[in-house]
Amino acid sequence: AKRERDIPMKQAIVTVVNSLYRAAPSTINLEDMEGLSALEYAIEYEAGLRVVKDLQKASEKDWKSRRSSSEANHDTLDRNIQEPIQDRKEELRRNILEMTNASLVASKVGSTVVYRHK
Repeated sequence: AKRERDIPMKQAIVTVVNSLYRAAPSTINLEDMEGLSALEYAIEYEAGLRVVKDLQKASEKDWKSRRSSSEANHDTLDRNIQEPIQDRKEELRRNILEMTNASLVASKVGSTVVYRHK
């Protein structure tokens, strides 16, 4: 039985895409390890015209914003996107290492670990 709160899948995808864009607009043009962006995946997997159009608008807005703020080329813009991500990855790697080390020390002395993020 369909609940009253259920919404159609295509409408849900539009809502998710728009919510993610509002939460992190600078990530709209990021590419994965395959070199594909969210827009390219939306087209490839037939996410629907509304999703594709929303992603196109968001992508265009992001590139225009970056271009006007730095007058840089694509490689520079891409580097400006990737560098903060790499910094965050390094921070997460350090946090995982600290938690692992704390757990190992605690297991040797038989105590409980309480990790506090800095």
